[in-house]
Amino acid sequence: MAEEVMMAGPRARDGAGTPRPVVLGLRANRGQFLLLVLINGFVGAMVGLERTVIPLIATRQFGIASASAALSFIVAFGVVKALTNVVAGSLSDRVGRKGVLVAGWLVGIPVPLLILWAPAWGWIIVANALLVPFAGNGSARSVSRFEESSRTL
Repeated sequence: MAEEVMMAGPRARDGAGTPRPVVLGLRANRGQFLLLVLINGFVGAMVGLERTVIPLIATRQFGIASASAALSFIVAFGVVKALTNVVAGSLSDRVGRKGVLVAGWLVGIPVPLLILWAPAWGWIIVANALLVPFAGNGSARSVSRFEESSRTL
C-alpha cells in the first residue's frame, strides 16, 4: 500500500518551494522502478559484455597479452572514475543530478560501436573510459538518495 510521507529536502518541494507529499511504495512509483530496472539491465549487460569480450579482442585482434589488457582496463577505469566523481559532484550542484545522470547515459551510447569498429587498442580504452559515467550512474543515484534521506533524519 502506498504511503504519503512529508520529507524535508530538495525532492520534497514543488516549484514554489512549498513542501509536497512523497508517495512511497513500488505500485505508486512503478514507472520509476521499471526505468531503474531497465537501466540497470543495460548497464549490467554492457559491463558484462565488455568484461568477457574485450580480453578476446585484445589477444586475437590486437595481439595484446590478456594480463596487459586487464591492467590497462583497470587503470583507465580507475583514473576516469575518480575524475568523473570529482567533476560530477560539483557539476550536479550547479546543473542538478538529473542533468548529470542523463549526460552520463548519453556519453555511454557510442561505447558498443566504438568497441565493434575499433581500429586500434586505444579506441577500446577510450570506449572503456566512456563507459565509466554510464556505469557509475547507479552508484551516484544510490549515494545521492542515501545522502538525501540522511538529511531528513
